[in-house]
Amino acid sequence: MKPQSLRLPLFAATLLAASAPLATAATVNWDGTFVGGANNSGNWTDASNWSTDVVPLSPANTSDDVKFLDVTGGATRTVSINSGETVTAKTINFTQTTAGSTNLLAIASGGTLNLNSAQTWAAAVAGTARIDLGGTINFSVYNSGAVTVNTNLTFTNAGANFTHGSGSASSLFNFNGTVSVNAGAGTAQISDTGHSVTSTFGSGSNLLVNTGVLEFATTLFSSSGGAAGIDVTVQGATTLAAGAGIKLTTDSAANAGGGSSGVKFTNTGTLGHAGTLTTNGRGAGGATALTNSGTWKVNGTGAVIEKSARATAANPTFVNSASALFTGSSATDKIDYNHLTTPGTDLAFTNSGAIAAGNGSNGSGLASVGTLTLKDFAITNSASTSSLVFDIGGTGAGQFDVLALESGSLVLTNATLAIHLVNGFAPGASFSLNILSSDVPASITGSFVGITVNGSANADYSFSYNTTTGIGTLAYTAASIPEPSTYALAAGLATLGLAVLRRRAGTASV
Repeated sequence: MKPQSLRLPLFAATLLAASAPLATAATVNWDGTFVGGANNSGNWTDASNWSTDVVPLSPANTSDDVKFLDVTGGATRTVSINSGETVTAKTINFTQTTAGSTNLLAIASGGTLNLNSAQTWAAAVAGTARIDLGGTINFSVYNSGAVTVNTNLTFTNAGANFTHGSGSASSLFNFNGTVSVNAGAGTAQISDTGHSVTSTFGSGSNLLVNTGVLEFATTLFSSSGGAAGIDVTVQGATTLAAGAGIKLTTDSAANAGGGSSGVKFTNTGTLGHAGTLTTNGRGAGGATALTNSGTWKVNGTGAVIEKSARATAANPTFVNSASALFTGSSATDKIDYNHLTTPGTDLAFTNSGAIAAGNGSNGSGLASVGTLTLKDFAITNSASTSSLVFDIGGTGAGQFDVLALESGSLVLTNATLAIHLVNGFAPGASFSLNILSSDVPASITGSFVGITVNGSANADYSFSYNTTTGIGTLAYTAASIPEPSTYALAAGLATLGLAVLRRRAGTASV
């Protein structure tokens, strides 16, 4: 309750507001029950927590803009929407400027926040502004513009849903803070009912799918011209943890057939892939287009790209763009394309950039050396910028990169074999290293256009592939060095030649 001196004026204002036409917008601030108590936590549905002593509402013709003002003194203030509660506002706004403090909106499982407008949630200037979403945030009727989330957002459990439930516009969701997914063994969603979903994680974002599945979903299964029903771009740092998943779904489980919505997933930042990426493009919408224009790092041995089990889902394609890097991240990494729904079909992987075993390339010591295994990948190299990159830090086991194919294929044509010498390795004697392998020997075809060592062409290195064993070998041939007897013979011949010249010179002077 407010102090007694303020109750009557506020009560009178409330009565006047109740009797007035519901047509004007209001800005409602959280003030935490007592004047000066904005640091106090409490329930959204408790009227005394708001500056008007009225719970914010946004029925027809009324719009309340809600502000969660600064939290100070190192406190964490939690505004709670509890299970079974549904609350409504036009927009919500965060104004957090104090270091060490946390401005938190927590929506429990079974709780719902309806928001009736496109909007921007401001990032904290200092401290933390965050939404913990266990229930639903529903942008229920907005028809244009984007929802931009500059605060941090955490999906706290399975069933959490960040959704556009109605309206005539497709969803445009922009995320620029840290988005964490902790859905346990279940699924959290970013979704739309009946429209396409475009989700962009900005260059400063940090998407962490820690547990469970983050599903980008729409009930749209027929779109004009085969446009993407799901279009996801990650521009910052993205982590798909082991055992966790990202799923791209263009129709509801109830829609069993037909449809033409495609799916797009694009990485332009740095993506760490240890879990499962599931795609579900449909029919005339074409294959799910997976594109890497940044760094895509396979992490560990459990990474998977899989096509949805739905029979009408198209097979995905993967494009590794010019200047992009598709790489491992440790001594032993593996990624599978799970094609069980279409046996015998490999992932069409078009490379215009670099594929590197180990942890990238040209690292310190042996940190960048490792083995990358690609299972059920059909790799072609499409441009002069294409390369397969190997770090060589010595000739012993574990000192050089290996690229291994299982049940897939690789066409070497158009690609450069790029060698980086690391770990201070400076070859002296000739050597040969088995750097490429396939369990289907005939599946590797074509020839490299050239070999570079530390960025420059080097004729001392050669590559050969054995179509019987499925082993590709890098060979170094040391420059020949004359034996000591050869030096002695050369010196003797030089001395004899000098004596002859002197004798001829003496004769001529006579």
